Amino acid sequence: MAYDVMIASAMADKAKAELVAKRLRSLKFRVRYDAKREHTTPTTRDLNDANRSGAVLVLWSKAACDTSTGDSDWVHSIAHLARSRRNALFQADLDATTPDEPFDKDERFKLTGMGPKRIPNGLFDLADALGKKQRRKDLSDFLKIAAGDTEAKDAWKKAHPRDPISLAGKAAAAKKKAATKKPAAKKTTASKTATKAAGASTPAASDAAPAKDTAAPETPNTDNLVPKIKLNPPVSPSAMPYRRPAEPSLRDEDRQEIGWVMLGPIIAGIVLMMLLAYAFRSTTTASAPAAGMPAIANARPVVMDVCPPGQVPRSLIEIPPLRTGPIIDDTEEAEPAE
Repeated sequence: MAYDVMIASAMADKAKAELVAKRLRSLKFRVRYDAKREHTTPTTRDLNDANRSGAVLVLWSKAACDTSTGDSDWVHSIAHLARSRRNALFQADLDATTPDEPFDKDERFKLTGMGPKRIPNGLFDLADALGKKQRRKDLSDFLKIAAGDTEAKDAWKKAHPRDPISLAGKAAAAKKKAATKKPAAKKTTASKTATKAAGASTPAASDAAPAKDTAAPETPNTDNLVPKIKLNPPVSPSAMPYRRPAEPSLRDEDRQEIGWVMLGPIIAGIVLMMLLAYAFRSTTTASAPAAGMPAIANARPVVMDVCPPGQVPRSLIEIPPLRTGPIIDDTEEAEPAE
């Protein structure tokens, strides 16, 4: 589930974090706050909720800034994850403690002195900032309205008909209206049963004015009692549809004949290949072969200049000296011919 706001705070600040969550839920924000958290290492659910929530609100305090505890490591992990996302990190100070870098450079809302009956100005600013992220307006004005001032709340809802607060009020009113209609319907059915019972208890009245049954008499269902009979009248041969006669099945003799017809060309091809291979095979020469030549009829002699063992060709020892050619001066331009 994707939440609007996820609250990350130290376990020592549970009471104040619950107050913040309650105030935000009154503005119809979907808040994710784990009040029963006892682990100090972020779980898979913590990381997924921090990534999928629209905003992550980190509440800094002395306990949250104490890096020597594992609880502070959990808060810092969620804060770093939220800071890696664009415009997802929201911070608030529960006391005068300043967090370490880089969180000390970011904007933080002051929630010092917050209590059940006291709302600091920082909470109003926080509500407007979270509402702006969701394109909602004047949430701080709704927070300033007293709990029993229904007229001011109705006026605010009328001015913001598409806000989740107004839509939630309409849904609650519709449920209340539907709940008030159900007992009335039960009452009418009860009154009908009472009148029927009263009519049954007065036989004289029923004898004097018997009720007329205007409904049509019900016909008994005899489908299950009497079995249905299906008639199959005879059909003349001329009226019957044409059916193609079945083809006769092949006998064993016919199958053997078809097999030989298919195998005959294959065997003939194999015999032809063997004859061609015998005709064009390599043959040995009748006369004695030359020295160093194989006894193959289609072999050709190859002449090679080979020195006896232990000698080197003269061409490798007597290397002709290099002779220079005429020196040509190509730096001067050639004179045109007259």
